[in-house]
Amino acid sequence: PKSTEYLPSDVEALKGVANACYKQIVDGAGGCLFAAISGVQHWRLFDWLNAATGWELSGDEYMEIGRRIQTLRQHFSVRHGVQPAAVALHHRMAAPLESGPTRGRAAPIPEMVRLHWRHFGWDEETGAPTDETLEQLGIPALLDSGPEMSTVPLP
Repeated sequence: PKSTEYLPSDVEALKGVANACYKQIVDGAGGCLFAAISGVQHWRLFDWLNAATGWELSGDEYMEIGRRIQTLRQHFSVRHGVQPAAVALHHRMAAPLESGPTRGRAAPIPEMVRLHWRHFGWDEETGAPTDETLEQLGIPALLDSGPEMSTVPLP
């Protein structure tokens, strides 16, 4: 129900994680976000990527690649001085609405962000990817491989 969409929950956080992972695949493939929002049943990106690459990856495997991309981006930002916890939305995003059916309600952004980070495997307080998540996604191997990226095994 719509009434629960703006309440912090694991379900809503997982929706955000899935959307972020999918968008990383769309962007990485040079895809069109407008086409992507028509639905994976209409815009069969994973099938087309398999045809183009010769891979036989499942949708879940592509989503894991999206998770790796998003986590690598977050890790890069943190390593270069960005403090995700210090990044804030404009104050109007969190202010209670003044009119309409949700008048007086505000999205609890800090709690939603913490849940999002948790489900990505990032520290809930800082937004930095945890060492465990980096290991799980094989990111240290990517970072240590130097210029010869072809030595890093593909999924």
